[in-house]
Amino acid sequence: MPRDDHGIVEAVRDVLEATKSRHHIPSLSFPNASELLPLPESGRHSTANFLSSWLALTEARAMARRSSAEPPLLKPHAWLFPFFHEELPAAVNFAGLGGEAARRLLPEHKSGAEESTRDREAVLVALSALRMKAPGPATVERLFFVASCLLLCVGSEGSPERTQPARRRCNGAVMPLPAFRHAFKCPRQGRYQTN
Repeated sequence: MPRDDHGIVEAVRDVLEATKSRHHIPSLSFPNASELLPLPESGRHSTANFLSSWLALTEARAMARRSSAEPPLLKPHAWLFPFFHEELPAAVNFAGLGGEAARRLLPEHKSGAEESTRDREAVLVALSALRMKAPGPATVERLFFVASCLLLCVGSEGSPERTQPARRRCNGAVMPLPAFRHAFKCPRQGRYQTN
């Protein structure tokens, strides 16, 4: 990643660290409405009380989201498996959730050639964030790259924002990276096996 990444690497790392420290996903950070609201009573005025309580809860949730320190930058699917799960290794979560966060923070690209560049940049940001958290052995980085490719492939078929075939997205994003070659001990100028 370039030296001047405008804080994207730290932002991705912070999203993952905040998520892991809470031990639950953000969509569950508010209790279920049925746990907070009184059960409707029978009678004429009970529906009005229930509705006003429900509206108050909705407004409280909206206020909490607006005042939250974390920006709402991720789509809801990013908080679900295979992008994130609290029991998965950090390398997999950084590849999934970290990669999605990086894609959201990086500038948009329109053409297919620039799309692979954006994917490569997102992988680099997520890998840099993982390395900042806890540098590990090459096996951690291998797991990171495998998870990154899996998620590039999963989201590409039929997605309007992704124009290249899955295999090309993965190969174009990770294979040119020196960190990939180092993790898998690939030759510098040799041909890679893509099957």
